[in-house]
Amino acid sequence: MRIAVLALLLAALAAPALAQPEANYPDPVIQAAREQFIWGDHAAALAILRPLAEGGAVRAQNILGTAYQYGNGVAADQALALQWFGRAAGQGYPTALHNLGYLFEVGMPGLQPDQQMARSYYQQAGALDYGPSLGNLGGMMLVGIGGPVDHAGAIAVLRRGVQMGDPNAVEWLAWASVTGSGVPEDMSQARRLYEIAALHDRPNAANEYGMLLADGQGGPVDLVRAMQFYEKAVAGDIGYAGINAAWIIFDHPDLFSDHVLGLAYCFWAVAIATEPDRTDYDIACNEAAQDYTSAEVAAARKRAQSL
Repeated sequence: MRIAVLALLLAALAAPALAQPEANYPDPVIQAAREQFIWGDHAAALAILRPLAEGGAVRAQNILGTAYQYGNGVAADQALALQWFGRAAGQGYPTALHNLGYLFEVGMPGLQPDQQMARSYYQQAGALDYGPSLGNLGGMMLVGIGGPVDHAGAIAVLRRGVQMGDPNAVEWLAWASVTGSGVPEDMSQARRLYEIAALHDRPNAANEYGMLLADGQGGPVDLVRAMQFYEKAVAGDIGYAGINAAWIIFDHPDLFSDHVLGLAYCFWAVAIATEPDRTDYDIACNEAAQDYTSAEVAAARKRAQSL
């Protein structure tokens, strides 16, 4: 079994951002309050940040927008989140532009998703070399979200995103190499790129890299390393990685002797999946469970809860 890479990439496309790199905005008071906010002392941080935001400090405005977006230290208020992000974005602050793109991409109570607006905000932030926006924008351009497909433009944007250190851009370039979208199909290149993205904590990339290792695409088969990356993907709640981990154990008992763990991965995948995958996984896992004793099945279900 193999799930479409695109669906998982789209699910993980957008990500909000709290602040620009510190070297660009080194105000020590805001930096100290930001760290308080990140570590969960929201009320104390906002007491410092709110007057600074009202006075026009863009980083403080962006953090205040984040607070209202998620209800951290204040009651969640999406209108106020948009207002504060908008004030910072109006001053050309790329993190706030990115966050507006994220809100329009995923939507929120009172705001319907608007992919065209999301793409526009990502484009504005990307023009300022904001890495996460370059990754998101390139992905949208690559598959035609919020505007036309533009393979050549997408590849240029994604390569710039890679230069700016964005692992999402690396993952999209890997997908482009698998599908031949804007670049020649090249499984060796895809394998290298998925490995880089996976090592930067992109769980879908870890699953994809594991599959390339297990299938011997773009390089030699390496089942042990494939299992290591399936485990990373499971830790990131990629359900299909649980199915992959289960079957690599089922099919290679000489390498993976803990066969109960294989069934545990299978049950774990069922538990976190959504339809229609959940039904498919459940059928496959129940068929696999027929080769186990009732005690082993019970043990596998218990172990699945701790994965």
